[in-house]
Amino acid sequence: METIIKGTMGIFLSVIMLLIGVQFLTASLQARKAQLFMTEVTERISASHFSKGVIEACRKDAKEAGYDLQLQIMGNDATKAYYGNATMEYDFTLPLFGIDKKHRLQADVR
Repeated sequence: METIIKGTMGIFLSVIMLLIGVQFLTASLQARKAQLFMTEVTERISASHFSKGVIEACRKDAKEAGYDLQLQIMGNDATKAYYGNATMEYDFTLPLFGIDKKHRLQADVR
């Protein structure tokens, strides 16, 4: 009888640990996906030399992916020297722990 109780408790604790691990893995993947998207956006804008069409496409792609992307582009039209700052917010959730926060990423665009 004692073995059955120990076995059941072992399985129960293993399942709880598995669920916690899956929650952390999912949260890590959310953060990594957002970081990769931010890197892609800054590279696309830089490679296009700050093309208005590419900037609008990046904003559209961010909205479709569920991100809030803010771009501040500055520069001189005469010398065609541009630079900027990109800020993106994304949802970071751990439902098992009741955590639902907004995280923010920032990057320079050159």
